This record gives sequence, C-alpha cells and structure tokens, in this order.
Amino acid sequence: MQITVFGASGKVGRLVVAELLAQGHQVIAFVHNDVDFASDQHLKLIKGDIHQSSDVSQAIQGSQLVISTLGSWHTKSKDILSSAMAVLVLAMEQQGIKRIITLTGADARASGDNPNWLAKLLRPLFKIVAGKILLDGENHIKTLEASSLDYTVVRAPVMRNFGRNTKFRLNHQPTNIWHTVQRQKVAAAISSLVQDQSFNRSCPFVH
Repeated sequence: MQITVFGASGKVGRLVVAELLAQGHQVIAFVHNDVDFASDQHLKLIKGDIHQSSDVSQAIQGSQLVISTLGSWHTKSKDILSSAMAVLVLAMEQQGIKRIITLTGADARASGDNPNWLAKLLRPLFKIVAGKILLDGENHIKTLEASSLDYTVVRAPVMRNFGRNTKFRLNHQPTNIWHTVQRQKVAAAISSLVQDQSFNRSCPFVH
C-alpha cells in the first residue's frame, strides 16, 4: 500500500516511517526542510509546505492512506495541525482518498467525550499552560468530524523515549494526567491502524 506521512521528519514521524517500511509499504514522506533518511527503495521524500494545496495534492497522489504526525509545540503560530487539516481534508476529498490517521494530545476533546471530575477540574490549568496547543488539537478533530473521511485520531499523553518497550493498548479509556507513553509505542499504534479499521471515525487513546 502507498501511504503518505506528513510530519515525517519529527520524532514520532520518523518512527512511523520506519514501522511502515518494515511492513513493506510504499511510503511518501512529506517534509518541510532538508532531512536525512536511510536510503530505501520503498521510500520517497517530498519537500513542501503543508499550507500549500498544490504541495499537499502532489504528496497524496496515488496513496490509499494518509498519516499525520504533525504538531505545533515548536512553532510560532501553534496552529499547524488544524490549519494543515483544512488543506489535507479538501485535497483528500478531491482525490477520493478516504482514510486518514492523525496524532494529537490526550487532553484534546472530541464529540461524545465525557470527562471525569478531575479532567474538568484541571481543564482551566491546561488552557493556561498550553491553550493554543489544546485548541489546535481540538480544532483539527472538529475538521475531521465534519468531513466525509474515515479518520482515526490517536490521542497520546506526554511522550518519552526511555522505558521498557512493552505492548501498546488502543481504547476509548482516557489516560490519567500523570501517565506518559513511549514514542515507539505511539508509532506502533499508528502503524497498526493501517490494517485495523475498528477505530474508524473515532479518537482512541494510546496507553
């Protein structure tokens, strides 16, 4: 399967690309700047701007699935995920590509969520600490919910590189605020969804 990965040069994006190549997929890695990837006959790099519809359309042409590991933490505007999704959804609908898998933070809420009392209590604090990031994640979810796409939004708590690489879990049980998760687990969860469509049009949490 040909899969386009946006945010391919990021910490999670690189791991996702490696997972997909190991599974034998043809990967189109969309990057913003020059970046080094190990040479692989199944990997093609496309350099472009996620806000330019022509760049996005070229990158997804011929793909059956799109994956986004884009994030806004180290950007000035803090709206990369939501602004990119507006361009991506339109380009996908125009080309008849139905499936997209994206990544955002565990605190971003989706339609139908029923947060517990602690989550409600801490919500104002999250808005103070990372309000723009939170809004970015939630706006990108709203864009997908309003689209015709078969989306899956993987919601992850704070990510880390250390620790045992144990098996991930994907479900609709929210993560606790003190939980963290290995980046490798997140990448494995995302790549597993290439074949697993049981979370279509939903926003599971990765543990």
